[in-house]
Amino acid sequence: MELCLRTLPVAEVLVIEERPLTFADQNTDEVSVIFDELSQLAYENITPSEFYAEVLGRIASVVALRGASVWLLNGTEHSLACRIGPASEAVDASLHSLIKSTAASGEARFVVPQFLQEQQVTENPTDDLIAVAAVVDGSLRFAVILLNLPAKLDSSSQESCFRLLSIICDIAANFHRHSELNSLRTDRQRWQQIDDFASSIHRSLEPSEVFYLIANDGRAVIDCDRVLLLQNRGSKYRLEAVSGLDSVNRRSNLVRRAESLARRVAPMETTIRYPCGDEELPPQICEAIESFVDESGTSQLVVVPLIDATDIDDETDFTSEIHGVLIAENFSGQPLMMSQIDAVAKHSLSAVRNARKHRRVFLLPLWSMLGDMAWVVRVRAWPKLLVATVLMTALVLGTILVPVEFSLATEGTLEPSTRNFIFAPADGVITDLAVTHRSRVDKGDLIARVQNFDADLKLEELQGELQTTTNKLRSARASRTDATAGSLSPSQINRLAAEEEELEQWRQSLETQLELLRTQRQTLDIRTPIAGEVITWDLKNLLTARPVTQGQILMTVAKLEGPWQLELHLPDHSIGHFRQAQHDSELPLVVSFILASEPGRTLHGTVREIQDFTSLDESQRLGIRIFVDVEEQEIANLRVGAKVMGRIHCGRRSIAYVWLHELIEFVQAKILFRLS
Repeated sequence: MELCLRTLPVAEVLVIEERPLTFADQNTDEVSVIFDELSQLAYENITPSEFYAEVLGRIASVVALRGASVWLLNGTEHSLACRIGPASEAVDASLHSLIKSTAASGEARFVVPQFLQEQQVTENPTDDLIAVAAVVDGSLRFAVILLNLPAKLDSSSQESCFRLLSIICDIAANFHRHSELNSLRTDRQRWQQIDDFASSIHRSLEPSEVFYLIANDGRAVIDCDRVLLLQNRGSKYRLEAVSGLDSVNRRSNLVRRAESLARRVAPMETTIRYPCGDEELPPQICEAIESFVDESGTSQLVVVPLIDATDIDDETDFTSEIHGVLIAENFSGQPLMMSQIDAVAKHSLSAVRNARKHRRVFLLPLWSMLGDMAWVVRVRAWPKLLVATVLMTALVLGTILVPVEFSLATEGTLEPSTRNFIFAPADGVITDLAVTHRSRVDKGDLIARVQNFDADLKLEELQGELQTTTNKLRSARASRTDATAGSLSPSQINRLAAEEEELEQWRQSLETQLELLRTQRQTLDIRTPIAGEVITWDLKNLLTARPVTQGQILMTVAKLEGPWQLELHLPDHSIGHFRQAQHDSELPLVVSFILASEPGRTLHGTVREIQDFTSLDESQRLGIRIFVDVEEQEIANLRVGAKVMGRIHCGRRSIAYVWLHELIEFVQAKILFRLS
C-alpha cells in the first residue's frame, strides 16, 4: 500500500489514505534530487537537529508517514533530536528498549504493531508498523531513525522503505563523520590559539606588558567583546589593562565599578556569571554586578578570580592566594564560552603570578644591570675595561675640578624706570575721563573724577541742616530782641540767650563739617603725579561709568623717554646663590637677557636694586624682585611689559655643581631633612 501524507498540526489526528506503496509511481529524478540534496547537506556546518529535521522533511515528501523521530546516541544515553507527528511521553518511554536494541545491533528492521504480536511485552507499543535503523560508522553509533508506517503495509512497500532508510542512514553517517572532522579541526585551531596565547603572555616578566597581552590576546581567544584584568593589591584591586586600550583612565566610572566588583567577588573564590539564572548570590555581589552592568551596558558577564592554591599537608589542607581577577564581557548577548575562559584564566594565573614574583625580587634593577655586565669577567675585555675606567675617572675629576660660568635663570618684564600707578582715592564711579591710551599728560593734570554718592548725599544733608540752623538762629535773635523791650521775664530772656548761643555753636560746627567735606570732594579729582604718557590699554571700556573701590589701580603713567629697567622675579630657592654671589663680588652682578620677541639677540644689564622681602609673582611662586638697569639705546623696540628671559651671572663653579646643584638641593630639602 502507498501512503499519502497531509501536513497537519501536531495536535490534529493524521488522516491517512491507504494505497499501494512503491516507487514505481514516484519520479525517479525527484528521489535522486532528494538524495543529492541530503548528501550536500551532510557536508554543511549545521547541528544534528537541523540536519535530521531536513531528513525527515525529505522523507515525508516521498513517503506518507504517520509519524517519525530521530534519537541521538551518547554512550548508553539517547535524546530526541527531532520529530514529525504528535508527541506522547508514554510512547517515548516504551520505545526506549527498541532504541537501545537497534543501537546495539546496528541493523535496520521492521517492528510490527502491538496488536499483531503474541507477546505481552512488545518493543512497539503503537498501532503502526515501525521501520527502525541505526546510523552507524564501523563500531560508532550516532543516531536511531524511527518511521511510523501503516500497519497493513505490503512487502513491496516495505522493501522500498527499507532501501530508502538504508540510503538515508548512509548519508547521515557521512554527516556525522564530517561533523566529527569539523569538531576535531575546530578543537585543534582552538588549542593552537590557546598555545599561542600562553607563549605570548609568558614571553615577558614585566607586569605591565603581561597585563596588556592577557587583556588583548585573551579577548581573541575567548571571542568576546572586551576583557578587563585587575591585580590584587592587598585589600584593593587595581584595573591594570582593558582590551583595545593603551592606558586606563583612573577617573572613569567604569574603572571604579570594575574595581569594586573585583573586590567583592574575589573573596568568594568562585566564578560568577551574569545573567545568574537560578543561582542565588549574596546581596553585595548582586549590587556590585548591577552597578557594573549599568555603567558598561554589557549583556553577558563572567568574573573569574585568579586563585593560586598551594597544598600543605593533604588534599583538604591548602592555602590560596588571589593574584587578580579576569572579567570577560559580551555586548551582543551571545553566551560566553566557559571552556575558553577557563583556559585563558589558567594560563593568565601563572603569567601574573610569575610577573608579580619577579617584580618583588630585592634590588632587581641592580641585579639586572650586573647580569648585563657579565662581559667584564672576560680576560680579553680587560684592556677595554681599563680604558673605560680611565676615561670615566677623568670625566668625573673634570666635572669636579673644572670651573664654568654659574648663572641663575629668571624671567621678568621690560618696564620704564619712572612710572606711577594711579589709584582710586575713594569708592565711587569714574566720571569725566579725560585721557586714553598713550595720552601725554603733565604733572597735576586732571585726568578723571570719582563720583562718591555717599559724599554727595552727606553734602546735601549738611547744607540743608546749616540752612535750618541759620533760620533758627535768626528767630532766636529776634525773640531775644523783643524780650529786651520788656515783653518777657528775666528767666525767659536768659533761656533765649542760651538757646541762641547753642544754635550759634552748632552753626559753626556745621560750617566746619561742610568745609571739610568740600575739601574731601576735591580729593576725588584724580590728577597725574608725574609728566609722561598713559600706558594703560582701552581706558574707555575699562573705567568709563565703572564702579571702583578705594586703593584700586586705575591706570599707569610712565615717562617713556627716560631710562628703562628690567623687573625680574628670582625664585625663592635661588636666593641663597644670589646673595652669596653678591657677597663675593665687589661690583654689581651682570645680567644677560633676551627679549621674547628677539630670542636671537643677547643683551646685558647690571643689578641696581633688590626687593628686601619675598612676594608672590603672577604664577603664585615665591621669590624676590630684582631691578636691572639696561641701555635702552641697545633695544630696538622698547615696549612696556615685554617679556624677557634672563640669567644672573653668579661667578664660576665646578661643572658638577652647575649641573647638579638643583638635584643636591632637592635631596637636602626633601630627603635628608625629613630623615634627620
